[in-house]
Amino acid sequence: MLPVLIYEPDDAIRSALLEGLGALKGQGLPDTRVEVSTGAADTVERAINAQNGICLAIFGIPEGRARDCSDMGNLVMRHNRYSYTLFCLHDPRDLGELLENCMRPAGILTAPLSDRSLKSNLTRILEDYRGLTGDAPADDCMIVETGGAAYRIAYDQILYLEAVDKLLTIHTRQQSISVRRSLSAIEKTLPEGFVRCHRAFVVNSQYIDQVNYSAMTLSLQTGDTLPLSRSQRTELKGLMDRQKGGIA
Repeated sequence: MLPVLIYEPDDAIRSALLEGLGALKGQGLPDTRVEVSTGAADTVERAINAQNGICLAIFGIPEGRARDCSDMGNLVMRHNRYSYTLFCLHDPRDLGELLENCMRPAGILTAPLSDRSLKSNLTRILEDYRGLTGDAPADDCMIVETGGAAYRIAYDQILYLEAVDKLLTIHTRQQSISVRRSLSAIEKTLPEGFVRCHRAFVVNSQYIDQVNYSAMTLSLQTGDTLPLSRSQRTELKGLMDRQKGGIA
C-alpha cells in the first residue's frame, strides 16, 4: 500500500485529488492510503519527516510559491529517492522556477484539474510503484508490514539487518525499514549468504568489502562499518573462505 501525502491550499482542488485517488480503487492498481490531506505546509512537512518508506506526495503550488513547494518535494526525495512527487501548478508561469529547483518530479498538473490528466499521472505512478515493489519472485524476497504498509524487499538488495531494543531495521541500498520482529526469527528465513556477525547484526556477505579481525569490524561496499563479535568470528571467516574458494 502506497502512503499518500497531499498539500493543497485550495479546498476544491484538494477534493478533486482525493476523488481521483478514490476512482482508481478496484482498477487492479496498488492500493493507496492518504496519510494527510491539508492546506497547512507545516502539517505536511511533519508528515514527510515521519515517513520511512516510499510515498507519493502531491503538492499544490499557489501562485508565487513554486520555490517553497519544490523544497518540500526535495525533502520527500531526500527521505527516499524512490518516492514520487506530483505537482499541481495554480499558475503555469511558475513552471520554470519549479523545474529549476525540484528533483525528479513524477508528474506536473495544472489547474483547473483535468480528470484525464490526473488519472493518467496517478495510474502511471501506481504502475511504476507496482513494478518497483512487486517484480521479485516470492522465493527471492521477504514481505514485511509496518505502519499499515507492506514492503516487498528482494534479498539481494538487503545490506544488513539490525536489532535495537524490540525493533528490527532492514537496511537496503535505497531505504531502511523498521518492523517489530525478532532478529533470531527472521534470520531463520534468510537464504544462504546471510551471516550473523554480532548479536545485533546479520549481514549480507555479498556486500562485505573487508573484514578487520584485529579491530573486530567489517566494512561494506557502501561504506557502512559493522561490529564483529568474537563468538561469530569463526562462522563469518568460514563463510568468507568458502566464497573465495567458489564453494558457497
